[in-house]
Amino acid sequence: MSEFKLQPIAGSKNRVYVQTAKKQEKVSAGGIIMIQDEEKKPTEGIVLAVSESDENGKLPNVAVGDTVFFSEFAGTETEFENTKFLVMKEYDIHAKLKK
Repeated sequence: MSEFKLQPIAGSKNRVYVQTAKKQEKVSAGGIIMIQDEEKKPTEGIVLAVSESDENGKLPNVAVGDTVFFSEFAGTETEFENTKFLVMKEYDIHAKLKK
């Protein structure tokens, strides 16, 4: 992963910037590509950037490069330099994969 060029500012406490995982096509045993439901939003992604601390000085529980899981409607979708990502509050993240 290349370095993400956005830096959260002091006013954006507890914000996490997440690039959602790409949907993978499912292929049947016979080689038929199964169409996925486009209505369902991604619930998994890679952390691109995090704010440094919250208003109490507590450091975030996630770090750049972590794979995280979140609710379907978490965050706000946005795009920067052809990279689509979500900006969400840290408490919208349900879990992360252990390294």
